[in-house]
Amino acid sequence: GPTAGSHLRLFPTGTALPNASSINFDRGQTIANMAVVKLGSGGKIDIFNNSGQVDVLADVVGYYDDGTAGGDRYTALSPGRLLDSRDGTGTTATKWQAAQTRSVQITGQQGVPATGVSAVVLNVTVTGPTAGSHLRLFPTGTTLPNASSINFDAGQTIANGAVVKLGTGGKIDIFNNSGQVDVIADVVGYYSADGDVFTPLNPGRLLDSRDGTGTTATKWQAAQTRSV
Repeated sequence: GPTAGSHLRLFPTGTALPNASSINFDRGQTIANMAVVKLGSGGKIDIFNNSGQVDVLADVVGYYDDGTAGGDRYTALSPGRLLDSRDGTGTTATKWQAAQTRSVQITGQQGVPATGVSAVVLNVTVTGPTAGSHLRLFPTGTTLPNASSINFDAGQTIANGAVVKLGTGGKIDIFNNSGQVDVIADVVGYYSADGDVFTPLNPGRLLDSRDGTGTTATKWQAAQTRSV
């Protein structure tokens, strides 16, 4: 329910307001985004809204600690497609229906080990939705949560990042709320006992093609690749 186009900035409580936005939205738009946020004073984060008025919802899907609580480490992967309902990759070659849940195999696919994996990091895309809706991603074998992972309007193609805990058989479930929609998912990493340790930072801008930060001060052209 935003009353104006705006953005939110998420940052550690007790630090200066950064210039990095965590989610951008238009007036009247319902949209989700994944955010990893360093904690600040009192174990809190601050959320700043730039313009207009807006309701904000947040669902926690995990946390990082010093390792004493037995958490897992992250392993990054080159993006690999493990789900595409348009051609039947990882599921049937049909759109998700309204109120339909499908299980998707994660372990043993696209570089994810067959065992020892606790959670997966995905880039999830929806395309061709027939109605405004949302997807909920959750561990197979658990109850349907009320937390959406990606929200979209009819006809919209949109992507979002998602960290999802794995469930029974190394699978996750994907639920579509309304209408029909094609779903694509690419794995970009996973959590296990091995891997890299995460270090949080205050938000800092390292790329902005509008002013030349980290690249040339020009727009990306069609079919152009730049290194950052």
